[in-house]
Amino acid sequence: VSTPALGSASITDGVLQLITEGNDGYTAALTVTATDPDGLQASGALTVTVTELPPVLTSFPDSLVIDIAGGELLLDSYLGAGVSPASVTWSALASGDLDVVIDPETRVVSITPADGSREGGRILFTAMTTKQSASDSIDIRVANVTPIVDLPDLFLDAGESAWLLFDDFVSDDD
Repeated sequence: VSTPALGSASITDGVLQLITEGNDGYTAALTVTATDPDGLQASGALTVTVTELPPVLTSFPDSLVIDIAGGELLLDSYLGAGVSPASVTWSALASGDLDVVIDPETRVVSITPADGSREGGRILFTAMTTKQSASDSIDIRVANVTPIVDLPDLFLDAGESAWLLFDDFVSDDD
């Protein structure tokens, strides 16, 4: 068998194995030669049309803002058109102070700041099918949470004054 312009081809025990290359569609032209035990040969042309694979991923947004409680993303939202969510295996690699957990059944990723950190970070997501894989990343920023003010009621007689230490009644994670 001749070598195609892209990929490779071989024949073993009368079986042709064609390994395609890349994700784009193309046509591979092969010449196959058969030889009998007496050394007589005959050749034939074989044309193989390789169908283009759809992209596994569309682009993730450049960044995501989460609060100290964390946030979630539905990974199916970032699959290319025609890619079956059930055919994709996801992985995530976080850099920075982030905890990342992917639920393999729902394909929802939960992102939380590690140990209450405000540093954020970056997550590299990889989507893999049996035929291809693709990666994209997203920057994660942890937003400042509004302080909580929980003041008590004060009761004073007319003409009196009082002091109130706010540190006991105001909290802020910063």
